[in-house]
Amino acid sequence: MKFLYCGFGYDQVNDRYNVLAVVLNGYNLNETKTLIYTYREKNWTTIQKFPCDPRCDPGQLEVGKFLSGTLNWIINKNVVSKKVIVSFDLEKETYGEMSLPQDYCDNNTVLYVSSNRIYISFDHSNKTHWVV
Repeated sequence: MKFLYCGFGYDQVNDRYNVLAVVLNGYNLNETKTLIYTYREKNWTTIQKFPCDPRCDPGQLEVGKFLSGTLNWIINKNVVSKKVIVSFDLEKETYGEMSLPQDYCDNNTVLYVSSNRIYISFDHSNKTHWVV
């Protein structure tokens, strides 16, 4: 197995810490599995599949940014779509999705979390842009 995405966060409603891991099957590169580890129960559980196409392997482990009970990543959902922000709600164990800014450019894109907000930085027209 190869780890593609992971994240660590706190579910305030249920008072539990969780680790989410999306792994690629080393024997079948078209198959991923999404697992969540709950520290209180001390076990791994398979959950609803992470909304990415295994062919869009990020190349290195992508760590989700924690914000208000959610883990957040910038991902390619499939090989033909543009990147989006995918959010995983630790309480409900559901995914949400947010479009990137209209003038978004795929150069040096980074997602940050600070002051209870998501920030995106990207390079476009030889300038670095920041979007909240």
